[in-house]
Amino acid sequence: MRKSDGVVRSKTSLPQGVPRQETPTREQSDETSVAPSHRRRPQKRLVRGWLLLAGGVVSFLLLLVLAAHGMHRAWVSIAAEAQKLELRIPLQEAMAEEGGGVPLLRSVTFQVRRSTIVRAEGSRYREAPAEGVVEIRNYWSRTPLSLVPHTRFEAPNGIVFRTQEAIRVPGFREVDGTLLPGTTTARVVADTSGDDGNIQKGTPLLLPAFRGMPQYERVSAVAVRDFSGGWKGEEPIIPRVEQDRVLRQFLREISAQAFHLSEAVAALPEGYAFVAASPTVRPVAQRGVFLSGGAAQLEVVFRVQAYAFNTEQVKERLLRAATGNLLGFRIRVDEAKQTVVLDGFFQPRVAVGQLKQAIAGKDRDGVVRILMDRISLVQEVNLQIFPFWRHTFPVSPDRIALRIDYRLPDGVDRNPQIR
Repeated sequence: MRKSDGVVRSKTSLPQGVPRQETPTREQSDETSVAPSHRRRPQKRLVRGWLLLAGGVVSFLLLLVLAAHGMHRAWVSIAAEAQKLELRIPLQEAMAEEGGGVPLLRSVTFQVRRSTIVRAEGSRYREAPAEGVVEIRNYWSRTPLSLVPHTRFEAPNGIVFRTQEAIRVPGFREVDGTLLPGTTTARVVADTSGDDGNIQKGTPLLLPAFRGMPQYERVSAVAVRDFSGGWKGEEPIIPRVEQDRVLRQFLREISAQAFHLSEAVAALPEGYAFVAASPTVRPVAQRGVFLSGGAAQLEVVFRVQAYAFNTEQVKERLLRAATGNLLGFRIRVDEAKQTVVLDGFFQPRVAVGQLKQAIAGKDRDGVVRILMDRISLVQEVNLQIFPFWRHTFPVSPDRIALRIDYRLPDGVDRNPQIR
């Protein structure tokens, strides 16, 4: 084989007598080993698409980060104790009328009846006078009226009741042309035994000593509640153990529910609320009625005494002693020291604008230190920053939201219920 001008001519062995022929062939160049151009174009387009997608994602993330930085915000939530103010007022002063107004504190007394079925052991004869509480009204004189012990009051059915101690009735007064009587309450006991003395609430009583005089119809009394205890006749004998068991049960029930009873609601003066303390409950009368089969119905009358406060008077006293937003109050009566204790809980004045300026641009630790220093009785601080990777508060105070919640102790009256 020989090569000439790029053409290779090959020689083959042929049989003798056959003419020799040369077959030209072209030498393979390097270019023929590369793929055609139409096969390389799709690969380039795929790479270019991935690059464009990656660039778009990076651009979006950069825009998102920039937007988050532009929306830099912070929220602060603080829980703190309300500031306490304590006032101590003598009990006598708290129950006195100021300038003809209503007293801050009143003693409220009402009766509660309870009955149950018990075992009886025979019978006995018993006599007992009725008793109760009356409100004495003075329309006669502007000056106080003094009544001696055992002053008589007569009911419409002729039963006479007597006071047990000396009574001082305030004089009447005029308000806007209206005559308002001086009033006070007193306990009275019937002169005679029997259930005729168990008069009903609202029954009028007059003073026989003033009969025939101008004072007769201008000094009077009215039963504050139903009278009880009057009895004359046979009654069942109830074992002492049974009586004590029933009394203990009734005492527990009344003490726990006293302020929610209908008798308490009816006795509560308008504009007053009960002091949240255990009332004084004691039995004042009881009677038994025979039933069949050796049983009897035992009825017991209890006298409940509690204190009630005038809400507006309490608020006025507290606001007179301190300024600020009154969040709630608590009232206690210390009978041993004859003192009324008022605990007022106030929201202290906080310059929120100045506080936001002070914490602007600070990190979390710095913000907490400033808040603990400038707000008293802080219990808890919660901080939130957006976006989450920022560790400092916004420089602008307008981008900071601050909230303070003041917590009150248990037993504080936030919204007294008033009749």
